[in-house]
Amino acid sequence: MQFLNPFVLFGLIASSIPIIIHLINLRKQKKVEFSSLKFLKELQNTKIRNIKLRQILLLILRTLLITFIVLAFARPTIQNAIPGFVSYANNNSGVIIDNSYSMDLSDLTGNRFRQTRNVFTNILNNMESGDKLFVSGSNYVLSKNLELSSNKNEIDKIFKNIKIESGKSKFNDLIAKSNILFEENKELNSDLIIINDFQKNFIDQIDTNSNSTISQLSFVKIGKDFKTKNISIDSVKIISSIFQENRAVEIDVYISNNSESLSSNNLLSLKFNKNRVAQKSFNIEGKKSLVLPISGMVSTNGAVEAVVEIENDDILQDNKFYFGFIIPSKPKVLLVSEVNRSFAEIALKTRNLEENIKTISAKEFATINLSEYNVILNSSDELSANDLSRLEKYISQGGTSILLAADSSKFSTFKPFYTTLGFNNIQANSYSNKVKFDRVEKLHPIFSGLFQGNSDPKSIVESPEISKSVTLSGGFSMISANGKSFMNEIEYGNGKVIYFAVSQDLRWSNFALTGLFPAILNRSVIYLSGGKGNFYQSDNNDKVVLNIPKNLALDNNFVLVSPSGIESTLKASDLPSGSVLIIEELAEEGTYFVKNSNNNYVAVFAINHDPKESVLEYYSSNELEEILKAKFPNSKINIIEDYNEFNLKELRANLGTELWQLFLILALLCGIAELFVQKAYKTEME
Repeated sequence: MQFLNPFVLFGLIASSIPIIIHLINLRKQKKVEFSSLKFLKELQNTKIRNIKLRQILLLILRTLLITFIVLAFARPTIQNAIPGFVSYANNNSGVIIDNSYSMDLSDLTGNRFRQTRNVFTNILNNMESGDKLFVSGSNYVLSKNLELSSNKNEIDKIFKNIKIESGKSKFNDLIAKSNILFEENKELNSDLIIINDFQKNFIDQIDTNSNSTISQLSFVKIGKDFKTKNISIDSVKIISSIFQENRAVEIDVYISNNSESLSSNNLLSLKFNKNRVAQKSFNIEGKKSLVLPISGMVSTNGAVEAVVEIENDDILQDNKFYFGFIIPSKPKVLLVSEVNRSFAEIALKTRNLEENIKTISAKEFATINLSEYNVILNSSDELSANDLSRLEKYISQGGTSILLAADSSKFSTFKPFYTTLGFNNIQANSYSNKVKFDRVEKLHPIFSGLFQGNSDPKSIVESPEISKSVTLSGGFSMISANGKSFMNEIEYGNGKVIYFAVSQDLRWSNFALTGLFPAILNRSVIYLSGGKGNFYQSDNNDKVVLNIPKNLALDNNFVLVSPSGIESTLKASDLPSGSVLIIEELAEEGTYFVKNSNNNYVAVFAINHDPKESVLEYYSSNELEEILKAKFPNSKINIIEDYNEFNLKELRANLGTELWQLFLILALLCGIAELFVQKAYKTEME
């Protein structure tokens, strides 16, 4: 037996009051015998014995009366049911509706999610006075705001607001929250009812709860097993590394057939900003996956909302997958050169970048706001140590730079700068016999389509002749000549650097005169300024963390643009390298964009369905019971395979009975008995 109000038991002290009064009244009387009354003595002794018996009986009844009243208010409960006694203990209950998109299936019994209404109505109608309940969807974004309530109308209103969602399940968070609620609102019984389809993905994610306060855990199955046709898009990988207007963006699409049989003549569509830009047909074997490459042309710069989709089948939510990218406008380039109309300037201006190029000498470098430029191209060896320190800081905060080799006579100034960036083995080289490229990593995005022939890095068709170079190692070597790196790419902080082992001086090489020079230089600028389109992929609608480089952040004020176009302001945390944005609880599936305080797009991410939900595999009742007993060792487990057989009253009867009404009845009977005995006692005393 347990007491829900144990502190009331201190009231049992009051049951000693009748005893104390009785003891006080037991005063010994002085005996005065009259010889003329001695014949009544025997009769008097008999009467006194009767009076004492009634006094003891009154004492017992009054003590029991107080005891039963105190026990009734202490609310005693027992775990087992008493036959014919229906005063069930008050319950704290939780109902979790599986609102993952696999519950949106329709089988022979109808739509599974709609069937949850029947079970929930049963639960609501069988709530007893004093019961408290909460209801939540397993994927419910607002699940952290759960509250127990006894207001049926409010509870039903919350249920009606639960919709099918594509995010990851929060079931473990709900279990943790349930334990807190049940502990804060103490009742003898706390039961949790889960209404779902017994899908393996849902069950497998449940953590072990050895310290759970849940008395009873009931799983109610919705739906009947049947063969489905379901092809899902599981993820997208962006292959392109250079994002440019009027240039194709290449992606790989990961597709699974979750059905048993071959699916033929399926159509995959690619859309940019709601316009279809490509289509591709495919066949896929049952229970197999494939990677399907597809590409589409982007005609404008700016933010691009992208989606791949297939034709409708039994589950609609996994037929789309969202992503996005940002096509940069023409990059702003700062060119540092001591030569008027240098080869680098001419090369860049041939690609319509003239209005976005600013050429300065090393003497002017200290006066320039570097953050205004996407790429800094340095072909001067006249920069001072302070200038190079500014350039290093710019790169670490997310800037990008192209460096042409400085003369060996400037090593004392430039070597610490190169070392800080992560380069090493800096060496000046002179060649009596001119050398050429011996290796080109043709698969690098900068060289895509530039070199004819196969992708063999040692198969070189075109190369400049090199007489002098300053080589170094570190990062990724994209081109080598005479076994030493000619072109390196290295990341430093949040930025990136491309280094060439020669200068523009024709005494070093004829690189500046070849057709490769303007092509590689322009592609390097586009590659560095465009990055990966600033795309962050996320399947987690709880929290998205974005690191915005300082050169894009400007300050800590940002605007989030939702898939439906709704804008909201965000505050970021400042770090030396930039800003960190933490965006929580995103309910809407689709592509989101982030803008800085200058209204420029700086990041894009997407919220998509959980691909595990597309795997329609289910546990049997016996398998599920074994798993749950292991995960909830302290809870009673109930598996209801047919929701039509769900009976809340039977489940509650198994939990226990509250006995306060029984003790009130006993107190009432004691009170009535005390009245009769008291009346007889008075008659006896007369």
